[in-house]
Amino acid sequence: MDVQKGTRCILSGLGHYNFYYISTSVAVFNRDCIVRPKPFVDTQNTNFLAVETEMKNIGLYETESVDNDPIIVWIEK
Repeated sequence: MDVQKGTRCILSGLGHYNFYYISTSVAVFNRDCIVRPKPFVDTQNTNFLAVETEMKNIGLYETESVDNDPIIVWIEK
């Protein structure tokens, strides 16, 4: 699935049983990229889809050692 630079996303937080949930932290994709949809569901926010991307795609870290680490974020459907 393609995502365009400038697309807003919401970061995930870990909850019960280490499930991913939508947090209140918002980020923006800083480049066009391909993301992998995940089968996660948040019953409170059904307009969002969980996707996996790399940290460098949303500019969370500036160090090369974690740039390619995966992260789960939520984008609007």
